[in-house]
Amino acid sequence: MTDLLGLLVQCWILATSAGSVLYMTRGGEENRRLGCFIGLAGQPCWFMETFSSHQWGMFLLAIFLSYRYLRGLWARPLSGV
Repeated sequence: MTDLLGLLVQCWILATSAGSVLYMTRGGEENRRLGCFIGLAGQPCWFMETFSSHQWGMFLLAIFLSYRYLRGLWARPLSGV
């Protein structure tokens, strides 16, 4: 992986993780759903980074977080549907 790509991946992980926590702690169903969606958007980078660097504990955490983000999206009904 090139240095620039690695930097972009790390920035994406930071942005999606921080955005997820920000929205999920704001209150309100819409914010929590958006937080789950944002967190899920960052998971592929978490998988790639933790797997390639053999950080198995973090890799398992990424699997757990993906499951919880998906549960958060499925457990809350879509507005207006």
